[in-house]
Amino acid sequence: MIFRSNRWDIKPKPDPADVGRLVKAFGISGMTASLLCNRNMAEPNDAEVYLNPSMDRMRNPFDLKDMDVAAERIKKAMNENETICIYGDYDVDGVTSTAILSTYFRNIGYNSVFHHIPDRKTEGYGLNKEAVRTIFEKGCGLIITVDCGISSCDEIEYGKKLGMDVIVTDHHKPPANFPKACAVVNPKRDDCGFGFTELAGAGIAFKLVQALLDENDDLGPYLELSALGTVADVVPLTDENRIIVKKGLEVLNGTTNPGLIALKAVSGLGDRSVDAGNIAFMLAPRINAAGRMGSADIALDLLLSEDAGDADRLANCLNDMNMERQSIEENIRIEAEELIKEGKLNEQNMIVVGKTGWDSGIIGIVASKISEKYCRPVVMIAMDESIGKASCRSFGAVDLYELLDSCRSYFIKFGGHKYAAGFSIAEENVIPFKREIEALAMERISESELEAKISVDSVVNAKKIDFNAIDEISLMEPFGCGNPRPKFVLRNLKLDNFRYVGKNGKHLKASLSENNRVFDAIGFNMEKYSRFLKRNQRIDIVFNLEKNVFRNVESIQLNLKDVRIKERACYAEGDLGRRYLNAFPAFFKKMSLRNDSSHEEGAKQGGESIADMVFEDGTVVAVYTLDGLYRLVEQMEEKLAKGFKTAENLYFGNEKPSVSAFHIAVLPVDDLIADRGYKRVINFDGYKMAFGTDCIDLSEQLDKKSFESMIAEMIPDRRHLVDIYRILMKNGPSGQVELEKSVNVPFLKFSASLWILKDCGLIDFKNGTYEVCEAPEEKIDIFENGLFKKLNEYLQR
Repeated sequence: MIFRSNRWDIKPKPDPADVGRLVKAFGISGMTASLLCNRNMAEPNDAEVYLNPSMDRMRNPFDLKDMDVAAERIKKAMNENETICIYGDYDVDGVTSTAILSTYFRNIGYNSVFHHIPDRKTEGYGLNKEAVRTIFEKGCGLIITVDCGISSCDEIEYGKKLGMDVIVTDHHKPPANFPKACAVVNPKRDDCGFGFTELAGAGIAFKLVQALLDENDDLGPYLELSALGTVADVVPLTDENRIIVKKGLEVLNGTTNPGLIALKAVSGLGDRSVDAGNIAFMLAPRINAAGRMGSADIALDLLLSEDAGDADRLANCLNDMNMERQSIEENIRIEAEELIKEGKLNEQNMIVVGKTGWDSGIIGIVASKISEKYCRPVVMIAMDESIGKASCRSFGAVDLYELLDSCRSYFIKFGGHKYAAGFSIAEENVIPFKREIEALAMERISESELEAKISVDSVVNAKKIDFNAIDEISLMEPFGCGNPRPKFVLRNLKLDNFRYVGKNGKHLKASLSENNRVFDAIGFNMEKYSRFLKRNQRIDIVFNLEKNVFRNVESIQLNLKDVRIKERACYAEGDLGRRYLNAFPAFFKKMSLRNDSSHEEGAKQGGESIADMVFEDGTVVAVYTLDGLYRLVEQMEEKLAKGFKTAENLYFGNEKPSVSAFHIAVLPVDDLIADRGYKRVINFDGYKMAFGTDCIDLSEQLDKKSFESMIAEMIPDRRHLVDIYRILMKNGPSGQVELEKSVNVPFLKFSASLWILKDCGLIDFKNGTYEVCEAPEEKIDIFENGLFKKLNEYLQR
């Protein structure tokens, strides 16, 4: 567990009877059947629907509330040759939604149609009265919104007063009082009986075209566009969305659309098969770049282009915009990181950061990256004169919309959903808003919600990894939100070789082995592991299983998602390791006063696993070694999955424990364990506790040696202590991370050096920084005083 100490949520093994039933029904392996069971596909009928998405299983578009009204009003407009305006949005979902309706009208030969996509920077999201007025002056009688409109009550009323009808098609959460439009097609309406609420804007536009076409008309041109918008908008790829994307990808891979052919070419896909991941990371960013860097009309023109030469020109333009966007994005990220560091904003449960001059079209991407790095929701505000425009991204299961909605009074405009939102705000309201939202976040967001987690499908045996397994997993595509690519754990692999590749050496390429099996592995953006990895180490990994094709040769490849290096030095640098080391000095001082021979060991327990024992009321598991802590966490993750939360179940030293079904006490002081009245104490790793409560002993023979070897690793040399003291004298007060970077001292020795220097009164820790104390009147012999002496005496017993 390095750096953030990612929690591995390993799903429990499914019922063997359910697995066997799917193996028999579909002729698949037990591994694939287990994956299906863990995705609620244990019944063969459910698995059949999932494995074989079919257009025949699509819901009737007229099951969407107001779809009949919308279809009739559009047909009336065409019969009377009214001018129609398609009012879209500047992101991929909005652009593809606009393209879907534009393509429909073009294909049926109806020409009294134009579109309006608002400028991200000058108009912002949704309808605005100036645009509505301009649309009216062009002779429009009917506006159809796509991917917007559900919150535009005033603008729609204004349009109606001018004499226009408005049809709203949108998928965002409706406010309490949504617009009184001619029709409001939104599956999230409380009175909508469609049965699936998670369509993207492009999905609703597709359903509208489906309602307007005859049953046997070709849906292909609309499906491929809808698939683009659905994947890009990160809606769950389940139910209707799964059908749209699965079938849309089939069309896209044989597309005749000149714009899509050109877009694939500049994205480096050429004639390769396109999957949902290619859309998310290659095609969508280029479409999005138009709205972020200039005009979304460029992207729309590409999708509607009928000329190959024109399409190539537009696609190259988007590609150039995307490269410019990447450069600006990186500059904003660096500036934001500096502001976070200066203000210690990562200590808040929500990061709020803003600056004048940031590009409001790009801060959303940066907010996502910062949220992922710091494991908390992020609000980024781009200030321009007296108005700020914000992009907000959630983390984990935190309901971002609900939090921001509590501060709605500060906003000029506001919209979004649980995972992402945006607002505009007057400059004078930024600081009061920041104070209030930070206070709300500290109050409402629990520590467990900010844990960095990786959801793992199963721990696998290396012998089961083969091409057949990869082919069977491909039946579960398309992968994305709501249907993630399966992640597996392999334990105790040997790291034979590794090197860093790609631009700036960010990507890890490795060769791993177990017994006689050798695997190639790639880990993207894993440069943070570089200073820990060594040849011949033992590691655990989380990975996706892939087929790699190079020069027409296929090979099995493990796509690494996380690595645990099974060495104490790496354990120490994890979040849990740092908490352990913070609690260690107080525990060790108390322990060193004891006469261990006077304390009894617990009764040995065999057979029953730790995960089977902890839920008995009043149970505490006591852990004393750093190796034991990580061994226990590994067991709990694998056995208990969702029932174990490191933020709630663990406490260190003298910390006050959270209310929880059970506790894991790390380095607990004996009398506190007794005072808290536990009915059952489980001694996990061998330390002999000093109180009378009956104790179950689960320790292993090597635990005592593990504790001793850890202390041996901790004890610093004189030069380590001198180096740290001199750096503090030179640089002045420094935070621990800053100080770590300034000295070349192994982490365990570095931590112990700080304790020893503090214990001797040479340095102090105040307000999050270490600083040198006033020079003592008498010379201090570090090696004959305090903690340093106690550590050495322990080893000499």
